[in-house]
Amino acid sequence: MNDRAKALDRSGRWDQLPALEPSNELRRDLKEKMPGYRSHLHRHEWIKHGTCMQNANPEMYFRVSLKLLDDFNRSTARPLFTQHIKQWLDGKTIREAFEIDFGGNRADSLQIRCHNDGDRRLISELVVSLSGNTTQQTNIESLLENSTRINPGCTGGIVDSVGYQ
Repeated sequence: MNDRAKALDRSGRWDQLPALEPSNELRRDLKEKMPGYRSHLHRHEWIKHGTCMQNANPEMYFRVSLKLLDDFNRSTARPLFTQHIKQWLDGKTIREAFEIDFGGNRADSLQIRCHNDGDRRLISELVVSLSGNTTQQTNIESLLENSTRINPGCTGGIVDSVGYQ
């Protein structure tokens, strides 16, 4: 990856990053499962994360990412978040759900990121530390087995609804 792409990514000018040419099926899946696709979030994700994936191309990286997202969305975390839209959700509750679904001490592999929006503290991202060889057949449980403990992040926040408020 060149310095210009890194600079564009850091400055949030994702629309100016090199275009990715996903298959029609992948493009459809990204539009459905990645609301930020329309703002070129996928280009940022490829630059920031995908280029670090060994022997990956954008198609493979996003297929694996969407598979892991599906694994996560089958957990109790998804309904936990949907039931708390526009409400405060405590980090401890999120971690407890994560441990129920993925095993004891797995919450050490989960980081909750928040940002302030006026007087609201919003949960903006969940980061999961994964370790191992990733393929399209990979499941989240196998990648959590040897994952690294990470900083837990914020203690909780409001689950924002989709779209601009």
